[in-house]
Amino acid sequence: MSLPHKKPLSLHTIPVETVYRILDNLSQLDILLSMQNVCSRLDAILNVYYRYQKFTELKINTRKENKAKLNHLAKALRNNTTITKLTYSFNNISETEGKHLALALEKNTTLTTLIFITTKFEVNALRQLTFGLQRNKSITTLEFRSNRLFSNETYHLIEVLQNNTVLTKLILETYPLEKNDTQYLAQILENNKTLTSLHLECNNINSEKILYITKILQSNTAALTELLLIRNPIGTQGIQYLTKALQINRTLKTLHLTGSNIDDQRVENLSHIIRKNTTLTTLFLDINIITDIGVKFLTEALSTNQTLTTLNLGHNNIDDHGIQHLAELLSENNTLTTLDISGNCFDIYGIQYLCRALQTNKTLKVIDLSENTIHLLSLKHLYEAMQNNTALTTLHIRRNRINGKLTEYLGLTLQISKTLTTLDLQMNQIDCEGVRFLAEPLETNSTLTTLRLGRNSIGNSGIQYLSRVLKKNTTLTTLNLERNCFTHEGIQYLVDGLLKNTTLTIIDLEGNKIDDHGAEQLAEVLQKNTTLIEVNLLANNIGDEGTNHLVAAVQYNRMLRTIHLTSNDIHNVIPVDLDEFFNERLYSKFS
Repeated sequence: MSLPHKKPLSLHTIPVETVYRILDNLSQLDILLSMQNVCSRLDAILNVYYRYQKFTELKINTRKENKAKLNHLAKALRNNTTITKLTYSFNNISETEGKHLALALEKNTTLTTLIFITTKFEVNALRQLTFGLQRNKSITTLEFRSNRLFSNETYHLIEVLQNNTVLTKLILETYPLEKNDTQYLAQILENNKTLTSLHLECNNINSEKILYITKILQSNTAALTELLLIRNPIGTQGIQYLTKALQINRTLKTLHLTGSNIDDQRVENLSHIIRKNTTLTTLFLDINIITDIGVKFLTEALSTNQTLTTLNLGHNNIDDHGIQHLAELLSENNTLTTLDISGNCFDIYGIQYLCRALQTNKTLKVIDLSENTIHLLSLKHLYEAMQNNTALTTLHIRRNRINGKLTEYLGLTLQISKTLTTLDLQMNQIDCEGVRFLAEPLETNSTLTTLRLGRNSIGNSGIQYLSRVLKKNTTLTTLNLERNCFTHEGIQYLVDGLLKNTTLTIIDLEGNKIDDHGAEQLAEVLQKNTTLIEVNLLANNIGDEGTNHLVAAVQYNRMLRTIHLTSNDIHNVIPVDLDEFFNERLYSKFS
């Protein structure tokens, strides 16, 4: 008697569940290259497969991916309808690959962001690519960072703007723009109606080249709202050109002059236009050489300005006299909402001037005092100011060696503040005693939502104090505890608090000494917690055993979306890439 003949399975008859099992064990790139557009039935299965639906971002790195795979990527992108962001890094793109990618860009209608980082374009590769970019109708952001281009290649890149009608953001970073390049860029952007953001960072733009850039501001009055000229040797003459252009321009809202060797004289030139400008809302002058003299020019101009809301003066040479000028401005100004004066050289008198202004100021919401000299008396003045302040919501005091008695005044500030929602105290050598001063008022505080204590020395005992906070506090949503020298013992305290907490959504535990036992304890929390959406466990001592506990736990968690586990001791737990593991209900990213 012969056995009945079984019809062989094919893609047209194979059960959907079997296809899903196959897909579960393939990487994102493998699915894209080998499973898409094979047949209509497989395409239909892919379209409802949860991991495929999550493919919105694709990162290509030839250090990790087989070069042969990348040759087929462009073809796969032609009909892809999920990926919106594509990043190439550390790649060598040949002329043929550039041509294939150009054809894909002509047909693709979902990709909105295209990024090239440290990529070498071989002869004519970029020219081929720009043909596709000129015809593309979906990409709104184009980034070129630290790439190697031939001397005439930038010309082709800029040419994209000539016919493209959808690009709104162009980033050109870390390679020199020649004089002809900047001139051509200006000519094309004179009549461009779509580009709103232009980033030019480390492009060796000097006074001669900035003249062409400023012509954009004079002629383009319909679109450009953001201009970044970061780390370029603009020079005094260049600032004069920029000032003249801003007298005409009525659209620019954000100007970054970070690291551009801006001194007091150049600030004086800028202040003339700031006094009259009615559109600029954000000005970055950080990492320059501005002193109290430059600050005086700036504050005098801002005393009549009614539009600037964000001012960054971080990492200059501003002393107590400069802070006094800023304090006088804050006493009268009713538009400035964000002020960054981190990394300067003011002392206790500067803080005193500032705190007096904060007692009456009604508009400043964010202030950054990081990397200055903060004394006990300084924090006492701040505490007194916050008793009357009704506006400040965010306070950054990083890298100031705040510990012991100094932290006590911050605790008192938390007791009386009615507006503070974010407190950033990273890198301050805060120890167990310092945490105790913060923890007691936080048990009853009803305004703070974000607390950043990363890179301190809290230890296991400090975590014990924070555990009590988590049991009682009902407003804290984000807690940063990265690199704080605690172990699985501290995790046990943290678990006790998290099991009773009902508000925390993000917790950062990167770079501690959490081992498999600690991961097992955290897994207990993840099984029961209903609020956490992101947990960062990067760079701990978690191995396969601890990861198994975490994987099992999140199967029961309906809220968690992201777990970061890179730089642990994980080897054989998950058969596919860690950042592609979770099912559609819990879809989380181990990155």
